[in-house]
Amino acid sequence: MCALPLKAATATVMLDQRHPPLQQLPSNNNVYKLKKITDHNIVVIYLLTEVYSITSVITIITKI
Repeated sequence: MCALPLKAATATVMLDQRHPPLQQLPSNNNVYKLKKITDHNIVVIYLLTEVYSITSVITIITKI
């Protein structure tokens, strides 16, 4: 889970393979990047909004 899109971009660069994106509800403002590194599937999650706080992190967690 990343608070900033820049950190999510950094995390996704290190991963090997991209999975197709998930369908997303319009009310869900999270961005999900599905990737793989060796045999491990990874989900990188971040918010599109410009406001970052503990509430933002809780919002991500509740929509997983």
